[in-house]
Amino acid sequence: MKKIFSTLLILLLLFALPTIVGAEKNKWKSNDFNFSVVHNILIKAVKTNPPHIHGYIAAPFSQKKVEMALRQAFEKRQIKIFTSAEGSNENIALHKNSLTIQPIIHALGKWSEKKEAYYETRTVYKKIIVENKYGKTTIITVPTDETIYHPARTAWHAVANLEFIVSSNKGEKVYMLVDDRERAEETDTSGMLGRICNDLADDLTHN
Repeated sequence: MKKIFSTLLILLLLFALPTIVGAEKNKWKSNDFNFSVVHNILIKAVKTNPPHIHGYIAAPFSQKKVEMALRQAFEKRQIKIFTSAEGSNENIALHKNSLTIQPIIHALGKWSEKKEAYYETRTVYKKIIVENKYGKTTIITVPTDETIYHPARTAWHAVANLEFIVSSNKGEKVYMLVDDRERAEETDTSGMLGRICNDLADDLTHN
């Protein structure tokens, strides 16, 4: 009984976890730049490079969302943030303790695919009451095969594929990152975007 219960618990925990379809990160970081002294960051206007994904729908206001997520991530780490839209603050990029980030959106939104209908046979554990020859009853758990029909449906995937090119005050590239993440059965990209920007902020404020 204990063994069956443990197996069921493990299966329930596995089903409860979110399904990550894909996560890939490619990064280069200069060994010659002291990232720990950075106090100011200029975020340039966010560029977009639309993906060739069938059924892709871009998140509304995606450029503004990326800018806001970057600002929140760095301000939590006591870094002052400036943007190109603020105009007069462009000269902050010339300060010796500053960096300039060029964000590029390769994908930030959702895409869909058609799932065909199918049947699935799975083992479920059911409780039954049995009676022995003395008329005493007890409850036992037994494995039972069960066939489940899954109708045709549209499956959605949330995707966030962002690139960051980081330059020093001298205009030299000191950091480059492409962070590509995807989640099945989700359409909200805010969680992935927040994690991408927080990981970037951690990396750019430590050597």
